[in-house]
Amino acid sequence: MDLAIVNEENNIIDVPKEYILSDEEQISAYLRGIFLSGGSINDPKTSQYHLELLINNKTHALYINNLLNNYNLNSKMIGRKKGYIVYIKEAEKISDFLRYIKAFNAVMYFEDIRIYRDHKNMTNRLNNCEQATIEKIIATAKKQIININNIKNQVGLDILDEKLKETCEYRLKYPEVSLKELSEIISLETDKKVTKSGLNHRFRKIRELSNKIKE
Repeated sequence: MDLAIVNEENNIIDVPKEYILSDEEQISAYLRGIFLSGGSINDPKTSQYHLELLINNKTHALYINNLLNNYNLNSKMIGRKKGYIVYIKEAEKISDFLRYIKAFNAVMYFEDIRIYRDHKNMTNRLNNCEQATIEKIIATAKKQIININNIKNQVGLDILDEKLKETCEYRLKYPEVSLKELSEIISLETDKKVTKSGLNHRFRKIRELSNKIKE
């Protein structure tokens, strides 16, 4: 009764008395007890971030959910056969909860894994972006070469003016470089400044001529 777990009739009290949670230290201790008695966290190494507290009845679950959200932990509540689950999905909020209940070793472990996973995910995203960029460059170059070969096979490259003919020859010589890299190569080897936009304009003319020949 002193701990406000049961009332005078020896029935379990759903919501703790105010004096039990009268300051931050007591709230921290209370939530620590809730976690120890019915809480779990997925190992961040092997699963998605997830913390949950199993609460026996709805009134108590609502109280805990509101208590957590008073600290901006973005917790949610869902019913289960054996009671109610109050859960947190965000990695940062789980870390905040662990810090609040003074599980400092767990915080350090959790943050180490979270930093590693975030870094790994970022690396994967960068690799995916890089791969997509390379594939886009190759696809663009392939279309340009098809247009050039169409002109070359049908009417010959000699019908082109000097700049367009030069562009075709360099694209055939360097079939896998980007437009920017090709502009730099031409500028370096010919001592004539060619910009990326200027080169893009030339390839547009080559495409238009190739389309006319097809028609």
